[in-house]
Amino acid sequence: MSKKIFYPLSGIFLLLTFVWIAQSGLIIWLRDFLIWYINFLVTSSTLNNVFVLIGKIATWIISYTLVGLIFTKIGWFNSKVMHYVYVVIAFIVNIALTIILKLVQDYAVWFLVALFIIAVGLGIFIVVNNRD
Repeated sequence: MSKKIFYPLSGIFLLLTFVWIAQSGLIIWLRDFLIWYINFLVTSSTLNNVFVLIGKIATWIISYTLVGLIFTKIGWFNSKVMHYVYVVIAFIVNIALTIILKLVQDYAVWFLVALFIIAVGLGIFIVVNNRD
C-alpha cells in the first residue's frame, strides 16, 4: 500500500480505537483499579518488614525470569522494550504478591495449623504404608 493511503487509514483506525476505549468504560475501570491499588498500598502499610522484603525479592526474581523467558522465546533482545515489559510484569507481580503476603500475614495462625495437620497426616500415611 502507498503511504498516501496507509497513513490516513491508520489515523482513522487509531481514532476509532480511542473512541472505542473511551466508550467501553476501560478508562474508568483502569482509573478505579489504580485508585484501589494506591489505597491498598497505603492501607497495607501494616505488612511486616520481612514480608515486604520477601515480596520485593520475589517480585524481582519472578519479573526478570518472565522477561528472560519471553524474550528468549521470541528471540528478540531490545533493552528498551525489555525494560517496559519488565515494569509492567513487575507491577502485576507486585500486586499479586502483596495481596498474597497480606493474606498470609493476616491468617498466619490458620496457615500454620493447616500445615501442621498436613504434616501429621503425611507422617501417619508414611508410617502406615512403610510397615512390613
